[in-house]
Amino acid sequence: MKIKIILLFYFILLISCDDDDLTKINDDGTGGISCLVDGELLRPSGGGIYGNSRIRLDNHSDNTPFILISFTNASEKYNGFANVFLIANNVDKNNLVGQKFLLTHEDDNHSESYAVFRKNEFDNSYHTNSNYTGEITFTYFDDEKFIFSGTFWFDAINQDGEIVKVRDGRFDLGM
Repeated sequence: MKIKIILLFYFILLISCDDDDLTKINDDGTGGISCLVDGELLRPSGGGIYGNSRIRLDNHSDNTPFILISFTNASEKYNGFANVFLIANNVDKNNLVGQKFLLTHEDDNHSESYAVFRKNEFDNSYHTNSNYTGEITFTYFDDEKFIFSGTFWFDAINQDGEIVKVRDGRFDLGM
C-alpha cells in the first residue's frame, strides 16, 4: 500500500511539472514562448528565454497590418528542427488586448490568419486550413515597450494527411 501511495504521489508530481515548464505570462516580456506539440513541450532553442523566437508588428505590401510570432527548436527528435509560425492578419494595435484570431489558412489578400508547424525540413509542413484550425488571443500589449502576451493553439495537417496538435501555446515577448 505504501508503494502505491508513493507511486501515485510521484505520478502526480510528474504531471504537475509539465505546466511549470510552459511559459509564464508575466505581461512584461520576460516569459518567452512555448507550447505542447502532440503533448510534448516545445520551446525555442538558443540562449535565454527568447532563444531564437521573434515577434513582429508590421504591414504587408497592401498595408494590411499583421503580427508574426515564430520560434525554432533545434532538436534531435525532429532530425534537425521544429518550427512554430503564427501570423495574425488585420490586427488593430489600438485595440489588441482581447482580440482573438481564428487560424485558418493563408490567402493572397491577407484576410485570414494562419499557423504552420514544420519539422525535419521545410518539405514537411503542417498548415491550418478550413478543417484544421486554431486560435491566437492577445491578452496584453504595451505599445510603448512593444510587449505582447497571449495564448495560442492549433491543429494542422501535412500533405500526407498527418495531423499535429499544438496546445497550451503561451507567449510573453518583447520586440
